Amino acid sequence: MSKPIPKYRKKTERGTAYALVSLNGKDHRLGRYNSATSLAKYDQLINLWLANGRKPIRPESLSIAILCSEYLKHSKIYYRKNGKTTDEFGCIKAAIKRVMASFPNEKCSDFGPLKLESVRNVMIGQQCSRSYINKQIGRIKRMFKWGVSRQLIQTETYTALMTLDGLKANRSKAKESPKIEPVSQDVIDATIEHIKHRPAADLVRLQNLIGCRPGELFSLCPRDIETDKGTEAIPIWIYTVDSHKTQHFGRLRKIAMGPKAQAVLRRYMGGAPDGPCFRRKDGVPFKRWTYREYIHEACRKAFPPPAELIESNDKKAIAAWHKIHRWSPNQIRHSVATRIRSEFGLEAAQVILGHSRADVTQIYAERDLKKAIEIIKEIG
Repeated sequence: MSKPIPKYRKKTERGTAYALVSLNGKDHRLGRYNSATSLAKYDQLINLWLANGRKPIRPESLSIAILCSEYLKHSKIYYRKNGKTTDEFGCIKAAIKRVMASFPNEKCSDFGPLKLESVRNVMIGQQCSRSYINKQIGRIKRMFKWGVSRQLIQTETYTALMTLDGLKANRSKAKESPKIEPVSQDVIDATIEHIKHRPAADLVRLQNLIGCRPGELFSLCPRDIETDKGTEAIPIWIYTVDSHKTQHFGRLRKIAMGPKAQAVLRRYMGGAPDGPCFRRKDGVPFKRWTYREYIHEACRKAFPPPAELIESNDKKAIAAWHKIHRWSPNQIRHSVATRIRSEFGLEAAQVILGHSRADVTQIYAERDLKKAIEIIKEIG
């Protein structure tokens, strides 16, 4: 007969009530009785106990499978914006799958730097880029760090994993990611002419004027725009981004828009105040890949292979031509950064593009906004 699930209990000491649960004869204090923290801790310990076969939970015996399962539950809640899981959660799932594929039955205490390196070597063999590999290995290390913080695994396990340094450029067999190059204005203009879906074409026009991240435009709603900034001669609109890359650093992201950008956006300001301004043909808001596909399809039409290559019917050569003669949304951002840095300096490019530094805090938001308005008056 299996053991019954231990109860959430109350105990009072010196007038203070706290919660505890007894697992295999050992008491685990959970915090203040009936608090959200203690209830969450109770649920976690019970789930771990059940996953461990109703056996005592010891840091030296916890399996990687249980650690991965618990960390996924944590990540699904932690990595959320606007009620949805972020791309980071998907990356964590992919990293965990790699660990589980190689070490499904391993104990956390037996998972050291050499085994982590073997996971990395598999990714190198699969031709993953060096930067991607380093990020995924970093996510695996963070999972073990979280396990230490929850007293699920021993500190020594995480400390040992941290001795595995990241891959250095040109010092391993891992391939390097291709450098993201800016795209010329002539190429952008030629591409826009072949984007038949007007909202997609206007996304390109708007991003090319203000240099924002593509995702910052996909989430743009009419309610996010202030139209009363600037002067009567040069009106400025301010877009306060609801969800952006540096939000978790406590940094407010405001994007200034001049008359040229306003002319593009004005066509989309008549919808629901809290509805995305830009939508695909099917009415669904844009995603990174759909925006990119509109651009790539337009590039195929704007920059067709030469007649002799088409006549050769060499499919690989034709595919290579299209790959070389296409560009992606992030290249617009690089182009704007290059232009602003050339004309206004490095700090100006940082302000307009919303780049963050570790020592930059919320008190710089107003200074950045004033500088952004002055630059937007010049470039649109």
